Amino acid sequence: YWLQYCASLAFAGMFENRGPHMVESDYTPLSALDIFVKDLGIVSRECASRKVPLHVSNIAHQLFLSGSAAGWGRIDDSAVVKVEELLSQRGHALKQIEDLYDLCLRKGVYLVLHGASGLSKDIIEECIKLGVRKFNVNTEVRRAYMDSLTNTQKDLVHVMQSAKEAMKAVVAEKMQLFGSAGKAH
Repeated sequence: YWLQYCASLAFAGMFENRGPHMVESDYTPLSALDIFVKDLGIVSRECASRKVPLHVSNIAHQLFLSGSAAGWGRIDDSAVVKVEELLSQRGHALKQIEDLYDLCLRKGVYLVLHGASGLSKDIIEECIKLGVRKFNVNTEVRRAYMDSLTNTQKDLVHVMQSAKEAMKAVVAEKMQLFGSAGKAH
């Protein structure tokens, strides 16, 4: 209880101090955004080495890291709100990807699209043009596996081989779509 109380007081003090800066877009440096990148990075690494999950802290670290990548590392840490503004709902998904692409282009960071299962070929191609270099399509691979297992025309002896082949077919199709077929070293 005492720790929770102290954490609440600390949060209230930070919010009271940083809130007005965020509202007024006043990013005069009182504490640079890059300090949070460094400190949250240390906390994340140390806790990860001890297998201590930090769900919210890791998300915060990524937000501050994005702000630093955008060139805002030397302005006040309250500028992290600018990252949130970039990521907020402003139109459809491709507009958000374009914003992220603009953000990452300056630092040569490539994008990963999580939850890409079911996206159309046109959207995938547009994402590739905008800088996405990795697509996660686990749902489609698992679906091919499960569909193969429920195919009653397969002999039980051949079920696993059939399931592996179904998964390979989806992976090969996606590699072709993503433009990565034949590029493994």
